[in-house]
Amino acid sequence: MRKAPLSGAFLNNTCPDLYAYCYIIGILYLTETLQIWHLYGVAALNSSFNQIQLLAYKASISSIVPDAQLMRANSMNSAVHYGSSILGPALAGVLYPTIDLE
Repeated sequence: MRKAPLSGAFLNNTCPDLYAYCYIIGILYLTETLQIWHLYGVAALNSSFNQIQLLAYKASISSIVPDAQLMRANSMNSAVHYGSSILGPALAGVLYPTIDLE
């Protein structure tokens, strides 16, 4: 339990905010200097920091949830994660013709 506050402080200081990425891409787009490698770089940074945050989040579940409810909490966490991984692309496939992207 003594490490939990330290890990939260570490995460808050090392994981950049998603809005910063949006500002960077927006500024590059508005100045017409946006290139594909900018998107790859932002995606790589976002993925790496999200992985750190995900590991810390999963590790903190065991300190937040009582031992009797730990299996249930982990199951719900997995259901949300994998459910969005399945439903997200399916929803995008349904919305793609509706939005009429070119």
